[in-house]
Amino acid sequence: MRIGRTRWRSSALRCRGARRKAGSTAASGGAALFLGHNITWRALPERFGKWNSVWKRFDRLNKAGVFETFFDHLAGLSSSAHLVQMFDSTVVRAHVSAAGAKRGQKDQALSRSRGGFSTKIHLKTDFDGHPIAFDLTGGEKRDAPYFSILLGLGPDVDPRAGIGDKGYASKANRQAARDPKKRRRNLSPRLGQKTKTSQ
Repeated sequence: MRIGRTRWRSSALRCRGARRKAGSTAASGGAALFLGHNITWRALPERFGKWNSVWKRFDRLNKAGVFETFFDHLAGLSSSAHLVQMFDSTVVRAHVSAAGAKRGQKDQALSRSRGGFSTKIHLKTDFDGHPIAFDLTGGEKRDAPYFSILLGLGPDVDPRAGIGDKGYASKANRQAARDPKKRRRNLSPRLGQKTKTSQ
């Protein structure tokens, strides 16, 4: 994946000081390849430049909040977020080397769960399935407490309905979905029902 001049001009990567410099499009293309194909920085093709230079640029953009701005820009383009928003989560196993970081796992959304060392991605999408908000926690966290958090993230629109599985089913979440004091919220929650098992 290469980010050409036209795409660079139209993208939010130019926000917050991410000005286009010589080789910046190649470096951004290298970062996109790294994220999209799950490879190591050292495995980047030479056409993107020195891997260390690409990593340094990626790190600067990340610390400046440019990628968050880019994501918010894309989320704001949603054409169905005002209709229905869907909620779900998934657990991602961390690489074995992540457990031995010298600086620890502070602020890295990593923890141990039954599946091992992992991160949980709490995601909110529009009706078309496009991500519009997310939150990261340790893999052992439950879904239900993050329903209200996700409601407050993403585009400033009020959907007509919210859909989630039984992991989000709770009286508190249904009340949060109908709370008119928060962003004029009055959506119809469609949360899965928890069933009682017979003994």
